[in-house]
Amino acid sequence: ILSGQRKFEEAAHLFQQALKVDPRSVVAHVNLGFARMNREDMDGAMQSYSEALKLDPESPLANFYLGAILARIGNPDAAKPYLLKALEIQPGWAMAHRELGLILARQKDLDGALVHFSEVVRVSPESAEAHFHLGLALAQKGDREGGIREFSEAVRLEPTSMKYVNYLE
Repeated sequence: ILSGQRKFEEAAHLFQQALKVDPRSVVAHVNLGFARMNREDMDGAMQSYSEALKLDPESPLANFYLGAILARIGNPDAAKPYLLKALEIQPGWAMAHRELGLILARQKDLDGALVHFSEVVRVSPESAEAHFHLGLALAQKGDREGGIREFSEAVRLEPTSMKYVNYLE
């Protein structure tokens, strides 16, 4: 509840208290990681997610968020195994596909990026951002028509977003 209210400092304190009662609580470690991440304490968040994964290597949230943080701090190669593990556990998870797509696009692996961005569009067809990222990858791959189609869909979904409109011009 506190994290939902953006009271991350208070939430972190409560989850630290919970871990004093039950240091093996994967849920408390994951939630502490989330609170720390949202306070921009990336080292603390990575520590929390790593602890959660020691206790439960199959935690999709711990795998996803650790991977997302590693990508965010500039270590995409270290991020990929965690994101792939999250997708192994929850195959249709749009956020994990998005993160992998972004990493692969930055690494110029457009075929890999297209796989993941296409999956995001499949599971979240009403996401303008999903169509936008797929459109970028298609355009970068040389599929101008496909890129325009996806940019057009992004604009249809969010007609006031200049970010999407500008790519059609």
